[in-house]
Amino acid sequence: MTSTPITYKTLADSIFNDLINNIIKQHTLTSLTNIKDHSSLLNSSNSNTNSNTNGTIASNGGNGTTSDENNEIENSTIQDKSKLKQLETSRYFRCLNCGRNIAGGRFASHISKCLERKRK
Repeated sequence: MTSTPITYKTLADSIFNDLINNIIKQHTLTSLTNIKDHSSLLNSSNSNTNSNTNGTIASNGGNGTTSDENNEIENSTIQDKSKLKQLETSRYFRCLNCGRNIAGGRFASHISKCLERKRK
């Protein structure tokens, strides 16, 4: 088995490739989640507008949206933010320095303290 010597260049290339792969995976998962959320939101708004045909059009420049639709969009934005917060706190990551599982919302503060103390 032939192994290549570890140099700064190979180490930097390896770290860079790992970072790029993780960023691509995270972006892909986020995009897929957003697409699923938006499609379910569209399905629910379509069913609401079909059931409520007597909606009044708000006088907001004549863009054709009802006040119910505007409220629904605002509510969905608030719900999306709360979903993101719940996902952030319910997802755990393993600290490579000390080996503990840390909640996503606390990971940045943990890793800075953990690296300061050099726990292992």
